Amino acid sequence: MFDVPHRHAVMTLPDRLRPVLKDDRNLWKVVMDSAIKALNDTLSRALRKEILAGAIVVLHPFGRHLGFNPHIHLLITEGGFDKSRKFIHKKKTMSVYDFIHAIIQHVPERQFKMIRYYGAYCRKWKSKYRGYLSHSSIKQCKIDENGDKSWPRCPNCGSRLQFVRFFKKGPPIIPEKRVFGTKLDDWNYFCASYTL
Repeated sequence: MFDVPHRHAVMTLPDRLRPVLKDDRNLWKVVMDSAIKALNDTLSRALRKEILAGAIVVLHPFGRHLGFNPHIHLLITEGGFDKSRKFIHKKKTMSVYDFIHAIIQHVPERQFKMIRYYGAYCRKWKSKYRGYLSHSSIKQCKIDENGDKSWPRCPNCGSRLQFVRFFKKGPPIIPEKRVFGTKLDDWNYFCASYTL
């Protein structure tokens, strides 16, 4: 990804268009392409210059309850590149007073709780459903708990791999121009060897 500011956005479609998209899946790409066209047009107009924004687009054809509800999630650049390949974004200049006002308007009143728990998650009821607290859809287990069948095997000879060691590493030292996670070594936290 480019080293420029990014933002998450969601675009949805009017209810009337859903049956059309459900019947013709070829239109799904048209919707995604139209979203990018709208993004570039909107940013170019706001910046008063023709620009090309960057975007990673994910089409979700379903909603929370798995009903057909196509919508698009976008990770977009906050601005774009002009014809001379320069990144352009709108900067907002404000006085110190206006800046402080913009920030403190988000500070809640004293003792106001910004996160609240309702229904089965509220204190009064949560203990009644305690049995579900220990059950997780993701379970961490020891490497040898699954028996011999699921133990990793050598793709060449088929023999069982032997766990050598696990060591904890601190965060990697990353050169300034490189982004963590772009190299396989960033994710290499354990090693295994073949049993001979």
